[in-house]
Amino acid sequence: FLGLRLRRGVSLAAFARTFGRSATAVYGEEIAALKRQGLLEERAGYLRLTNRGLLLGNVAFRAFV
Repeated sequence: FLGLRLRRGVSLAAFARTFGRSATAVYGEEIAALKRQGLLEERAGYLRLTNRGLLLGNVAFRAFV
């Protein structure tokens, strides 16, 4: 999830190819919580930080560790 540091975010297709499971299968609860907090969004096949999430990136990153 270091790709979240990039504005485009993490490709969900690439994640599934690399790990053999979808990001939501592995991190579904974390992703849902971060979306509710307005820190993460899914757009055009990528999971990325929102503008608010960019300011609070460490909060989002901690959820995946």
